[in-house]
Amino acid sequence: MSLDLRPQRALQIAQTKGSITLVSESAFRVKSQSGQGSYLVVRSGGDWKCECADFTARLTPCKHILACSFLPHLKARVQSPAVEPVIENESAAACVYCQSKSVVKRGFVNGKARKVQRFYCKACGKTFTLDFGFKKMKNDPKAITAALDAYFRGLSLRDVSDHLAQFFGVRVHPTTVLRWVEKYTKSISEYVNTLSPQLSGTWHADEVFQNMRGAEKFTTKTGKEVAIAYLWNVMDRRTRFLIASKLSKRRTVVGAIAAFKEAAKNAHGSEPDRIFTDALHAYGEGIATAPFSKDPEHISRAGVGKPHSTNNRIERMNGTQRERFKVQRGWKSMQTAMPDGNRVFYNFVRPHMALDGQTPAEAAGIDLNLEGNRWMQLIRASRKWAVSTKDATSTTSGVDA
Repeated sequence: MSLDLRPQRALQIAQTKGSITLVSESAFRVKSQSGQGSYLVVRSGGDWKCECADFTARLTPCKHILACSFLPHLKARVQSPAVEPVIENESAAACVYCQSKSVVKRGFVNGKARKVQRFYCKACGKTFTLDFGFKKMKNDPKAITAALDAYFRGLSLRDVSDHLAQFFGVRVHPTTVLRWVEKYTKSISEYVNTLSPQLSGTWHADEVFQNMRGAEKFTTKTGKEVAIAYLWNVMDRRTRFLIASKLSKRRTVVGAIAAFKEAAKNAHGSEPDRIFTDALHAYGEGIATAPFSKDPEHISRAGVGKPHSTNNRIERMNGTQRERFKVQRGWKSMQTAMPDGNRVFYNFVRPHMALDGQTPAEAAGIDLNLEGNRWMQLIRASRKWAVSTKDATSTTSGVDA
């Protein structure tokens, strides 16, 4: 039995503005995710009821009830049914040791929260399990990916930990969630950076500041001393694909150069005809230093609402990032995985209304067929890429030797 994905859908409902309307102190009107009507959710003490067919059939919390429980002023918890261990029943095309196709299934390896299919090779006599990126992980992959999704949608580490315990029956410390975030965003980022997006000829660049432990300190107008670093973003205009997101200690030419070099690398040969930025002088040298084969037109002094040089699209994305930064309350080091994680979420996981429900990656021609649990698919794809890259490197090294 797989983990119940209703809590993830409930989180999406709760974070959609206007999706939940307060009817009374104990009644809510929740819009359907399909856009067809709405449902009345009523709370009476510790009991909840909903008009939807899911609740009527199961008499257990549906996604509409769970969405209401996410509202800040509600403290009552919704009890979900216990989660049974997941059985990962996969198929192996060949032996991981000798590449023989004489492979048969032979029972399961019992883990703490899941059972993993074990295989036996008739050729070499060895048993093995498949590695989809979750090998030796104690918790179920769906719980891990649910944590990643909830974190990058705006929950704090403690809220994610509580979310897993309350709805999935998985109890982990907030630092464990942080380790998951760092582990998987790094591997996914390395993989997606090898993909070639189809970009337009117009790019936008801008920078936002973020509180950073150990960073250079500045004194605000109110006299408060803060330690901040700068995150440089470069985005494609047509696809809204976030090409680069690079941290720097200062708002100087060094940061701008690093950002555009990263953008040129991730663009894989796609070059801009023009780049919109604000009036910061560092952008001019950053663009000139970038390894482009031609000199793009630099349109500076771009901003919000300027018809001749609007920078609205990246400013809108910056607003989304600032909302996320408030919850995180600062990053711990310049080596943090957060820029990579935010970029993966923005490009590959989060659909955009302005792109007709597509992700920026899909709009840029990167179709990975991510259906259902997109984090799960990305982790599996990144692991498969890492294994193939390692095998290719080993083969090349053997030939050279």
